[in-house]
Parts: sequence; structure tokens; C-alpha cells
Amino acid sequence: MLLFVLRNIDLNSIFYEFLGSLSIPHCQGFWRNNMSIFTAGEKAILLVAMMDAYDNNIISVSPSVNFSTVILDTTGREVFFNVQQTYDKNSGYLLINFNTSISRDLLLQVGKGNVSIYGSPFFFHVDPGEYIFLSFNRDGMQP
Repeated sequence: MLLFVLRNIDLNSIFYEFLGSLSIPHCQGFWRNNMSIFTAGEKAILLVAMMDAYDNNIISVSPSVNFSTVILDTTGREVFFNVQQTYDKNSGYLLINFNTSISRDLLLQVGKGNVSIYGSPFFFHVDPGEYIFLSFNRDGMQP
């Protein structure tokens, strides 16, 4: 638990504010640079602001929570991506990142147990990457 001490202008009154513990449904996620459209092969990063139940941002303590993450297509079928989580001490955000590889509309579900963070699931779209044309001859495949 963190403590803030605030003094009134006349310096006679002292106010104490205690930050609560981490509240999963109050944590807020958003795409880095507000970009939710990616090209296949590009890294997608969701930033998660760690919040208490009173919507105070908890930035000075590295959270020990690991969120569960699931990526689904629009039919609800799970799609596999290698999702990683790191905590950025400078910004206070938990970074959830993965390399996109399948072009389609997808959803990123983030939470702990059966409790989702605010805004989850997060919609994102992946466009096809660069096309590589291959030709075949008697010797095999030629790029």
C-alpha cells in the first residue's frame, strides 16, 4: 500500500491518501499510439495501466500479477500467438506484446481468472504482409 501526504495551503491541515491494492476490472488497456491495425509480421503492443478500485494509477510498484491473455477470431475460436508480458518501470505500464502473423479481425482478451480488465476484449485487425512471389522450374523453387 502506498501513502501520499498532502498539505493544505495554510500548512495547518494534513491529508493522507492511501492507494488501494490492484483491482483487475479497473485496470485499463489501450493500443500503443492508438493503433489497432497492423500488418502481418508487425509487433502489436497493448499498454495496461495498473489501477486500484478508486481509479488511482499504481505506477511506483512493479505488479506481481500475470494476466491471462487469449486471442480469438470473430467466431470465438482461439488463435495462437506467442504473447509476452513485461513491466515498464519508467512508464508504469504493463506491456502485452506479440508478433502478428494471421491477417483477419481478431480480439485480445485480457484478465485474471474470470475477471477481465476494463475494455477487454480489445479489437484489432491484421492486414496481409508483403507478398513474395515464387516461381518453379526444373531445379525447384526460385524466389
